[in-house]
Amino acid sequence: MMNILDAWFPKAKGLPPPFSITEVLGAFLVFFLSYSLLLVYVQKLSPFPREITALLVFSFLLLAYALLLRKKLRLYFASPGVLAGLKAWVIAFPLVILWSSLVETGVEWATGEPRQEQIAVLALKDAPKGTLSFWILILYVILIVPMMEELLFRGFLQNWLRSKLSPAFSIGLTSFIFAFFHYAPGQGISNITIVSSLFLLSLVLGWLMFRTGSLKAPMALHSIFNTVSVCLIFIRGEG
Repeated sequence: MMNILDAWFPKAKGLPPPFSITEVLGAFLVFFLSYSLLLVYVQKLSPFPREITALLVFSFLLLAYALLLRKKLRLYFASPGVLAGLKAWVIAFPLVILWSSLVETGVEWATGEPRQEQIAVLALKDAPKGTLSFWILILYVILIVPMMEELLFRGFLQNWLRSKLSPAFSIGLTSFIFAFFHYAPGQGISNITIVSSLFLLSLVLGWLMFRTGSLKAPMALHSIFNTVSVCLIFIRGEG
């Protein structure tokens, strides 16, 4: 197994320098502002649910924040990129789907409650097909979300934690926080399946960042994962 990993994912010669605690806190301040003050004013103009609107606001604000740190961020986009993400997807996707199915079956058996969809999935299903808002939402899920979430969690948070903790602990703690941020009361008991599955995916994303020393690889994996998931949502919906 290690031979396969070494062949598919050559270890980076060095990792980019971590952001300072001030820069990390600034990135998360952008996140919380998106969900509080700014959302109150933007929600009235948005055709999307509250959670999606907040993430859209966050994406634009984080992009602006990242531009202020662009000199340091350039070091986070060394090769490899898309190919490493695609290889990682071959490993990660079956694992996450298998885990999700097992947990979902166990939760339904233990509680008797039906599965509830993730907020983003419901937004996709409810969006009027073929409209501008529908295609914006698709683009957002398969491209913008992976870029912004990887920048926040793998770029800012994990690399700062790496300067304080071991690689395993920094990846694990980042994954716990990443998964927790996807908790939503509206998802009910399905939070167990959703959060635990995203924790597993995040472990792979974190390892890929550490292994390659580049944000391009986890961004590519995250984007491919979301793209395939979106395709499956509509294939199942039409079946």
